[in-house]
Amino acid sequence: MNLGFSETAFLVILGLLLFGPKKLPEIGRQIGRLLAEFRRASAEFQNQLSDEVRQLEREVEASKQILPPMNITARVESFLESTVNDGNPARHSQPETVIEQAQDSAEESKAPLSNAVTQGPNV
Repeated sequence: MNLGFSETAFLVILGLLLFGPKKLPEIGRQIGRLLAEFRRASAEFQNQLSDEVRQLEREVEASKQILPPMNITARVESFLESTVNDGNPARHSQPETVIEQAQDSAEESKAPLSNAVTQGPNV
């Protein structure tokens, strides 16, 4: 609200005519207090709003962390603990042996390609 000299002078003269010279300083002080209170309330509202935005940003950043699934880590920890506690790792199936067993069974179930071609129907 930018008032030039002429607008300000007009408002002062109008105030003098309406309220008189004794009431005008009191009215000016009240208007000043109201404007100061309005500015304070506006600044407080802006601070609260920015605090809420910062808090939401922190929550979003915290939720972006990638955590491992709980089931897998619990299984690995229990396997490691049981291996260490009983001292016999042979009791537990090792991942390498499980993979080798799966590959062996897959190779046995596949028939060679040459058999499929030679044993097909004679046309």
